[in-house]
Amino acid sequence: MISQKVNSISGGQNSCACKKPANRSPLIVGAVCLSFFAFCGVAYAESGSGNTFSGNGAGGKNTSGKANTFLGSVSGSENTTGYNNTFVGIQSGYKNVSGKQNTYVGSQSGDYNVSGSFNSGFGDLTGAMNTSGSLNAMFGQAAGLSNQSGSENTFIGAQAGQKSLTGSGNVFLGRAAGYNEAGSNKLYIENSSSKTPLIYGEFDKNILTVNGRLGIGTTSPRSALAVNGRITAKSIEVTIAEWPDYVFDADYPLMPLSKVEQHIKLQGYLPGVPSQKTVVTEGLDLGEMNVLLMEKIEELTLHTIRQQKEIDALRQTVLARN
Repeated sequence: MISQKVNSISGGQNSCACKKPANRSPLIVGAVCLSFFAFCGVAYAESGSGNTFSGNGAGGKNTSGKANTFLGSVSGSENTTGYNNTFVGIQSGYKNVSGKQNTYVGSQSGDYNVSGSFNSGFGDLTGAMNTSGSLNAMFGQAAGLSNQSGSENTFIGAQAGQKSLTGSGNVFLGRAAGYNEAGSNKLYIENSSSKTPLIYGEFDKNILTVNGRLGIGTTSPRSALAVNGRITAKSIEVTIAEWPDYVFDADYPLMPLSKVEQHIKLQGYLPGVPSQKTVVTEGLDLGEMNVLLMEKIEELTLHTIRQQKEIDALRQTVLARN
């Protein structure tokens, strides 16, 4: 590697580096590198300083851009005023003009960035189509590839958010997570391009969805939400399809108390109610249990009404005899 300091018109100093061609004579090496330095020097025709450019055409149009590091063929080639950028890889940050404080590492990463700033991309083609989007973090091959003007996105995983064009405020975690998502303020945690990721969220609406089983205090949930521990809540809403008002229908087969007594003696629990063994092994369904409890309350109410009528009739009989 042969390097040379190149002075700008305003006196600032920049660095160019020429890689020694393999198996070439010293004369050929000298000619190649002299030509390279002449080309590289064009980049400093104005006032830029503190730059390091290495590679054919790297930083070729720089004017006043400062403190840039462009490593790779035509990396940062179109840059004129952008500063504090780091572009590593062939064609990395190629079209950047005024974007500042970007870091792109990987072939064609940040390729079309023009004015976008404060972006970080690591991997081939990361953020390649970005033009004006800023404050994006993209990690993985082709992550955020098609993003053009979206800002404040976090794409982690190969091809994550690949087709997000203008969306902003998204967080996509996993290979191809959020691959087809075009909106903003979305959360995808998934290791595929599925439109129903394992975890989905909307930051602007404070929505979080788990597409699967969620276990708290357990690694083997058997239902949508399994909690191995105490739950504290001010309100729990249970949706059910039926409520036992049918008990008050005229044709409802109300079991006589004598048969209820027989069932209790034989089984040890009320008719229609799960046994202790069933509850211990299978648990309780709150919705179904509340329906059963209300059914028994309404049946008991009917028995009480009948008994009261019998009591009133007996009272009238006694009073009539007196």
